[in-house]
Amino acid sequence: FQYAVGRALAKKTNHELVLDSKSGFARDLKYKRKFELGKFSINARIANIFEVMVNVLFAIDNKLFKKKILKKVNLDVRWYGCFLTEGFEMKYIQISPKYISNRTTSMIGYWQSPRYFSDYKDMILNELSPSAPSDQKYLKMGNRMLNEESVSICIRVYEESDNPLNHSKNGKMKTASEINKAIEKILKNRENLTFFVFCTHRAKIINDLKLPKPTVFVTCDDGYDQTYETLWLLSQCR
Repeated sequence: FQYAVGRALAKKTNHELVLDSKSGFARDLKYKRKFELGKFSINARIANIFEVMVNVLFAIDNKLFKKKILKKVNLDVRWYGCFLTEGFEMKYIQISPKYISNRTTSMIGYWQSPRYFSDYKDMILNELSPSAPSDQKYLKMGNRMLNEESVSICIRVYEESDNPLNHSKNGKMKTASEINKAIEKILKNRENLTFFVFCTHRAKIINDLKLPKPTVFVTCDDGYDQTYETLWLLSQCR
């Protein structure tokens, strides 16, 4: 989402898109995520050390002086840089091109709404569509998905979080019962289906799902631990 929104805004305002692949990940001690967009056909350059330091200063400044995040999108101009920050409600708000001046502007936030880049959705879809991997294990599985009536079930358990409810819609977790209702509804409409269950591991909730046979598990426990390749597999499900 961050790339897509930045790419669309850069395209609309005829600016260069620069990706800070260092500062946020270096501070991500809890989830230990890493930059993995490099495998896609992205149209941007990686930030240099000086551009990265601007974002580091912004983070330090906010922490030291406990500056509050505003409710809505805000243009925050400081002596060391210009920052377009997403409001704490994280709701879609139309971004005016006037926010992006001739000086470098850093975008801070999640920006998780496709409405931000709807005008360039075909371009972005092309850039963020994963190409076929070289690993024969993934290619074989992808071929099976294409040649069978495949249905993907994607389970995100946020097992690395102290409180998964913080990441769920309206503070409610999806239950096995709700997923089972969806499975039942699909089975009533189509025949000879093969379900492919995607998850980081064989989570406990999987045991409560009423999955028909055959069901295939695409998890780290089953040897599918590569992010990009697994995303490609998701795109092969019919």
